[in-house]
Parts: sequence; structure tokens; C-alpha cells
Amino acid sequence: NLPMELKYLPMIESGLRLDIRSHAGAVGLWQMMGITAQHYKLTVDQYMDERHDPYRATEAAVRMLAEMYGMFGDWSLVLAAYNSGPGRVQKAIRTAGSKNFEVVKNYLPKETQLYIPKFVAAAYIANYYSNHDLIPRLPQFDLKNTRTLKVYQRASFSELAKVSGLDYGTIAGLNPVYLKG
Repeated sequence: NLPMELKYLPMIESGLRLDIRSHAGAVGLWQMMGITAQHYKLTVDQYMDERHDPYRATEAAVRMLAEMYGMFGDWSLVLAAYNSGPGRVQKAIRTAGSKNFEVVKNYLPKETQLYIPKFVAAAYIANYYSNHDLIPRLPQFDLKNTRTLKVYQRASFSELAKVSGLDYGTIAGLNPVYLKG
């Protein structure tokens, strides 16, 4: 029950890259910090980091966005909170004496002030790229032509590559959650 436009958020968060890590330690499509990911029941340890999983991370991000909408009741404030944290936005609201984003944004970091225009630009580009002769880069893997298999025993990427006939890099690329191969 969230706005479909939120699907553009990973464009500005990560450039739609699963493997990206920010200087602050945020990881994956949705650029979640470890503590936030664990709060939303994602595994983050030395072997696995589910922030790299597009499905599990998206489920967590959706829960987070819905929770923040319940807190703020305004999508601009939710996006600001996603960028700089709910505590910082709550403090800005108290300082501004208003819940109007146009007033509140003056009490937020510059990066957060520019976050909403970046989001609008990403949504515009996603919908009207062809009007501007832009050509999207397709992902390395066509996930529609892959199958998901559950492995019930410990297996290395090397073993899976040998059994499947795929190369190690393909197995690793399709399984970014596993950190040790």
C-alpha cells in the first residue's frame, strides 16, 4: 500500500547496484546501515549480508518506509528521514515548529535538502528517458532466465560452478549475499 514511485529510490541510493558500499558503511540497493538492516530482520554477519539481496532488502526497505510514513504522515518527510535518519528529521520538525517539508528542510543537511529533487529527477528519467535519447544499460544477468535453487548442504561457489557448468564469477554475481564464496 505504498506509492509505486518509491521503486525509483534505489536509483538515487545505489544506482541500482547490489554491490555498492557507501563511505558510511551503507550497503546494497537501498543503502542500509547494518544496524538498520538487523532491526528489519536482515542477516548481516561475516558470512552473509542480506542487504545485497534485492528481494530481502526491498522487503525491509518497504517495512521501514511504511513505518516512517506512520511516524511522519508525509512522503517528503519520509524520504528526508530515509536519507538522514528519522531522529534528525524529528529534531528538524521541532526546531522548525512545522511538519511542512518546505519549512523543515532548512533545518536539515544540504544533502537531505537536495534528496527530494534527486528523487523527482530519478522518477522523471525512468519514465521519460526515451524522450531525451537516453539508453538504459541492461543488467549483466537477465534474472528472468535464471532459476533459484535451494542448497541444503554447505557448498562452495567453486563446487556449485563445477556441478552447474557455470563459471565461478557467474555464481558469485548471482549470489551477492554470500561474502566468502
